[in-house]
Amino acid sequence: MEQVIEQVKSSTDVLISLKTLGDYLREETNRSSELIQENLLSLLAQFNRLFQSENDDILLEILRVIINLLASNDYNRDFYTQDDVQEVGQFWEIIKNNLVDGSDPKSERIAILLSQFIYDTDHTEQYFQYFHSINIQENIYKLLSTDNLANLSILFEFALELFRNNQRLNEMDYDFIKKSPDILVYLTSHWDTLEDDLDEEIWEHLVDICEFNKPDNSTFVRIIDLIPIIPESLSNKVKLKRKLFAMASELSDETSFDTAVGYLKNTTDSYVFAACCIVIGNFVHDVNSFQDINGRIIESFGNSTKIVDVFMENFKITDVVQVQAIHMMTNLLDETRASRIFTYKEQSRALTKVVIDNEKYYQEVAALYLNFLKKLTRLGISEVVNSKVGLDDLWDVVFEFGEDNQKVLEIKYLILSEVVLNGFGNKSASLNRELIKAAVRPLSTNAAMGINHILEKLKALGIFHQELSKASIQELVDSAYSGNLDQFIQEYLVPYCELWEQLVPQLETTDENKETPQYKILLNNSRYVAGITISVFQDYDLVEEEKEVSRLVELCKKVITIPGYM
Repeated sequence: MEQVIEQVKSSTDVLISLKTLGDYLREETNRSSELIQENLLSLLAQFNRLFQSENDDILLEILRVIINLLASNDYNRDFYTQDDVQEVGQFWEIIKNNLVDGSDPKSERIAILLSQFIYDTDHTEQYFQYFHSINIQENIYKLLSTDNLANLSILFEFALELFRNNQRLNEMDYDFIKKSPDILVYLTSHWDTLEDDLDEEIWEHLVDICEFNKPDNSTFVRIIDLIPIIPESLSNKVKLKRKLFAMASELSDETSFDTAVGYLKNTTDSYVFAACCIVIGNFVHDVNSFQDINGRIIESFGNSTKIVDVFMENFKITDVVQVQAIHMMTNLLDETRASRIFTYKEQSRALTKVVIDNEKYYQEVAALYLNFLKKLTRLGISEVVNSKVGLDDLWDVVFEFGEDNQKVLEIKYLILSEVVLNGFGNKSASLNRELIKAAVRPLSTNAAMGINHILEKLKALGIFHQELSKASIQELVDSAYSGNLDQFIQEYLVPYCELWEQLVPQLETTDENKETPQYKILLNNSRYVAGITISVFQDYDLVEEEKEVSRLVELCKKVITIPGYM
């Protein structure tokens, strides 16, 4: 190899010498050799001189040599991106001058050369900051606006790395980024002229480039319009649609409300529908914004509940990520809309079922949906409890979520509170029993239960036992447990005792947390629930439950006597 290097440097049989050197450099041991490292500068100086040749075969062989020299070799790549070596700067000026014609084979080979800085390296940021500093992107952007996309597809990935690895993008960068949706539209109209794998690569790189756009309503529109035109033949079409769907709301701006409403009314694409729901929901962030957006919703749809009808009737889920559209309904919920949603029993059940079936792998989506259900419960439960429909039509599906799901438990607490306020005998025994079981069950050891969750649990228990004190234990046994005392013991008394056994050590804490406002609220609420529980059970003298009742009363008395602030 040493002889070949000398032949290249002396321009001896230059074309053959370059081909031979290029072959040698295909081997990692050769391109990493001390001989090559010692000759990097002298070879580069010779390459720069040879680039003055008008013989394209020589120029293409030089590019091949450098491509092989740079492959998976950070030492050589580091040298070729040194900004204090004159020959390096001269080389890249030559490269830029030759990167002008997409149909020229030299441009295609230069694209391959540039791609060597993307793969198998820990220095990506270093390289692409260098390339940005020498302004190589100006030539790349011009080429990527031509018709020669197939030959230059790798440059889309190069441009993407430029954006990913530079914090200070300039106006020229953003001009190209803003054109990226238009390039995709062009690509779609000509996609059948490319190979399928190129199609997918270009689409994926351009979609990723779109993400670097600044929020702007016109960009939001162009992103939304891309979703339905993704070619069905692409194997990664779902991935691309998900990316654009997630991107759309991020690229909307303060003027996008009317645009989103317009699409919501007219689109048949479920990704577009869901994305616009998220955009509309994002406009609501406090009481004042709710009032403003609520007025605009009524103006746009004609009345308060029409948007519920549009959502429940037109939202046809094809992908679980689209459930995030519920963000809009959560933020727009009031008692009137909650009542309207409850009329869509089948749609509600179906939507809930989708979330349940995918909960394991889409926990954030499930959490978002359960936030909606909890708010829906709080705003609309009174009407449902008092209606002829009853709770079973929706909540039996909700209850299919795991027992340790905190949001589901909190929903059950809300329902329990409303049910008992309407009398123990109004609803089915099985439902009452399910709700009571959730309230009295011990705190899960499989999931961290925050103090707010415990406070919601105590609130439900307080309401439950306050209403129970107006009735009787026997009425509870009859209505919720069909008169089965053993079931009452196992499902109510035993777990309720275990709950208090969990809480007592937390309430008896002597550390600094005892002085926090949250602890004081927890202690006071626990005392109240313990006190009302004692009042319910202190005169209960059925022999079968004497042991469990005594244990429960003893625990509650212990809570009442824990010292602390009132």
